[in-house]
Amino acid sequence: KSRIDGIEYAVKCTQRQFRGEGDKNRYLKEVKALGKLCQDDTEETRYIVRDFGAWFEDRRLYMQVSE
Repeated sequence: KSRIDGIEYAVKCTQRQFRGEGDKNRYLKEVKALGKLCQDDTEETRYIVRDFGAWFEDRRLYMQVSE
């Protein structure tokens, strides 16, 4: 639960570290694709997890998400 906004979030982390710029760019592409899906608030997309942030730490991708 965030101390800033009181919303409960899940933080997902990739199991393996990225191995270079190619890997890192693939992760970023995936984050951007999820972000585009989350912009569409329709009946078809209402069960898609909402993306609220992503960052790299220790060569892993972390994503903070909520419903």
